[in-house]
Amino acid sequence: MSLRPGAFYSSEYRQFLLPYEAVRSAEDPDRMVSEFLHSTYQAAADGAGWDREALEDHPDRWRDEQPRRR
Repeated sequence: MSLRPGAFYSSEYRQFLLPYEAVRSAEDPDRMVSEFLHSTYQAAADGAGWDREALEDHPDRWRDEQPRRR
């Protein structure tokens, strides 16, 4: 797994961490946080053997459905 610079896995806390200072000093902080969250989710889901296709929602899933009227 490839982590963003500044991010790391803490054996003590048993989780991935992205220090505030790394985000604050990033060229694009929003993108850095988004990529960190996506990459750590992907690593955890794949490592646990989750059926990601069944669990994850596709952004276009409801596009063709018409909203119900009340």
